[in-house]
Amino acid sequence: MSKQHYFFKLIPPRPTFMQDITDEERRLMDKHRRYFQEHFAAGRVLLFGPVMASGGAFGLGVRKLIPKRRLASLGKATHRSVQG
Repeated sequence: MSKQHYFFKLIPPRPTFMQDITDEERRLMDKHRRYFQEHFAAGRVLLFGPVMASGGAFGLGVRKLIPKRRLASLGKATHRSVQG
């Protein structure tokens, strides 16, 4: 069986997020970055980071295939870290 991966596209709350991020949002994004860094260090996330695209910035992540129940919890944890 070939390796399979999930692609995450994390959409910011507004188009200008990277230009006008607040101090509170910056703290939340740092928490978000640390969360993904832990998964990267453990080998579960292959890459992650911001993408500065002409149509607007967004977050990108590539995750190794995992059981659906764990994938759902990863997405929820990511959402919670950004939402507070």
